[in-house]
Amino acid sequence: MKKTTVTTSGLLWLLLLLGFSTTPLINVSTVAADNASLMWGSTWNMTDGEEALSDSVCAAIRYHFSLTGEYDYLHDYYGEETEKMQVLYNVTYCNDNYDFTSIFYKGHGCHEYHYNPTYGWVPHYWLYDDDGGSASDDKIYDQHVGYRATAGTHDLVFLWACGTGDDVGHIGNYNYTWYMPASWCFNDDLSDDGFNDPDEGDDCFLGFINYSKPFDEYTGYQSYKYSAIANGFYVRTTLCDETVNEALNVCANYYLGDDLDSTDFYNEYWYYDPDMGGNSSCRFVVYGNGDITIPN
Repeated sequence: MKKTTVTTSGLLWLLLLLGFSTTPLINVSTVAADNASLMWGSTWNMTDGEEALSDSVCAAIRYHFSLTGEYDYLHDYYGEETEKMQVLYNVTYCNDNYDFTSIFYKGHGCHEYHYNPTYGWVPHYWLYDDDGGSASDDKIYDQHVGYRATAGTHDLVFLWACGTGDDVGHIGNYNYTWYMPASWCFNDDLSDDGFNDPDEGDDCFLGFINYSKPFDEYTGYQSYKYSAIANGFYVRTTLCDETVNEALNVCANYYLGDDLDSTDFYNEYWYYDPDMGGNSSCRFVVYGNGDITIPN
């Protein structure tokens, strides 16, 4: 694997912290391995500020991956290209053609209960495509992903949306899956604390229990917004050869002012839930093996 020098990665990191738009500072290899990295996201029901930050972060993530020269399928699909069938087609394509796939999604998630003759009433979660709304053809359901991800090569999945990490999930008969982690990673044996107690597998899933934090919300530490965590995470994992957990901890210290497992972001924060008529307990989660590094 190609490793960026400390001087170069440090300079990139400093520039990003200061808000500068970086241009390529390293020579990028034109020969890539069998790896893919895709960014998805919905503009539906977003404020202008949230949409702008989501768009810029997805573009930045793609840029960070491009500097490694290790990804022969690399695309930022944020916005109108995030359509349900486009997403599902790409799950199949990456499942069949790549040894490692990284997924980042920014948008909204929700769930409902479906009846299954074998398992009874089970919760099924979806991500909204760019059209949003209530139509089923605008909802990217967990089980539809699971049917297509059976090779288990979606190894790093980061879904910045509500409810994506409510549970590790399950894989039933005939590749029937429910909950997002088990569906995307096609693995229902992920550690439920991949940060402090990682398993020894190849998969790592990042998401949220209940409400996710908006990118446009301030973290409460200095003048940073939550968008900086997503951007910084991919700087550290692609250009600094850090594990998922190392990158998360560095970002937590930079943008939240403490180690990740000492923050409310990781332990518990509260949002008012109008459906419940009260506050909902929420948190960021790491499932699986947070000690993995990604091709870089």
